[in-house]
Amino acid sequence: MANRLGASVPASANAATIAREWLSALSKTIAEQDVDAAEALFLADSYWRDILALTSDINSLEGWVNIKALLESRRSHLSSLRLLEESHNAPAIDTLFPDLVILLFAFEFDAPIGRGSGIGRLVPGADGQWRAFTIFTCLDSLNDHVEKVGTNRNGRPFLDPWEASRKREIDFVDRDPQVLIVGAGQAGLEIAARLKQLEVPTLVLERLPRIGDTVNHLSLYMGLLRDNAHMA
Repeated sequence: MANRLGASVPASANAATIAREWLSALSKTIAEQDVDAAEALFLADSYWRDILALTSDINSLEGWVNIKALLESRRSHLSSLRLLEESHNAPAIDTLFPDLVILLFAFEFDAPIGRGSGIGRLVPGADGQWRAFTIFTCLDSLNDHVEKVGTNRNGRPFLDPWEASRKREIDFVDRDPQVLIVGAGQAGLEIAARLKQLEVPTLVLERLPRIGDTVNHLSLYMGLLRDNAHMA
């Protein structure tokens, strides 16, 4: 990468300073609604992977043209970018190969519905500027839905009959579901459990008679593949 970009990295380069300046420059372009200026911060063949934070979906974008469209439509979803500098998150410059130098850093940010975190990989250019090669963003928490762990866990004893209380919850007697999950496989159940921790009422739909049956059918299919592999 360094050879292809015609770049060299001076021994005095400070990873934290470079990452902080890059985040500050990106924040400025977003605040001034000047997405065109952000082009100088990305390689033409850069990548952006987002999980729920900016796109409310799981998306992978390739190339500056697609990243620009994302920033133009979702710039309000990315604010208060902050570099993480704890020991386990400290920015670092790593020479993976003689021709590949990467600056790895982590950051956090605010989104309209919660808070997120991200990971960036910058590479140096012949002009001395560091540009993004890959950016990853992920939504970590939801506003107004504090996760019930640690001191936030409800410590009051549960005195109501559990079976009756559980039936009211299943039948949505007290409130309607806010989220609909199609498929009670491994991913669907994991998402449902996570939302329950956040006290978000969720309804899971499954077409098979039992929850998790998709995994059983998949295991049978994979077993058939394994048993017939010698015939390939």
